[in-house]
Amino acid sequence: MKQRGDTIVEVIIAFAVFSLLSMITLSIMNRGLASAQNSLEVSLVRQQLDAQADILRYVRDSAKAADKLMWQGIRSSGSLVSQANLQTTEKLLTNGCPEAFPPGAFVLAISSSGAIEKLSQPQQYKPASMYSGVMKNASNVSTAYGLWVQPVAAAKSAGSPDAYDMHIRACWYSAGNDRPTTLATIVRLYGT
Repeated sequence: MKQRGDTIVEVIIAFAVFSLLSMITLSIMNRGLASAQNSLEVSLVRQQLDAQADILRYVRDSAKAADKLMWQGIRSSGSLVSQANLQTTEKLLTNGCPEAFPPGAFVLAISSSGAIEKLSQPQQYKPASMYSGVMKNASNVSTAYGLWVQPVAAAKSAGSPDAYDMHIRACWYSAGNDRPTTLATIVRLYGT
């Protein structure tokens, strides 16, 4: 009786095939996880953009004196952003996410007392490390992370009411990406 075993060459080939299949499987799993992470981040940021639009509508329609004053300040000519400043923001986004609020930008947040606060100071903005949004720290201080609103006066035609386009933008670096992920929406609000 002759016993026969695997040769060293057969073992090396089997190990190489196993290693190759393992690397392919891990690569596919990593891509799947990155895709799931990106989808989650986009969903969370989309909710933040929608929340900004809802807060802007609330401030415009509110009967509270503080909110009316805030809406007046947002749509005052000194607060409105020019088309040139919007183009400057677009150019900034091609190089990466901004390190500070772009020209004329702000974010609205709800304070712990339930009042609406306007964040527009340099220390109230930070680039997003995970995904864009407005978050509170342990001291209950709101900070905008890679999220901002730029108000622009809409072109006015004869007999039409005043309209304002709120350019709501977000910029952050998704896991595994060296280029920024950006989302944007424009909400048209009519002055009251």
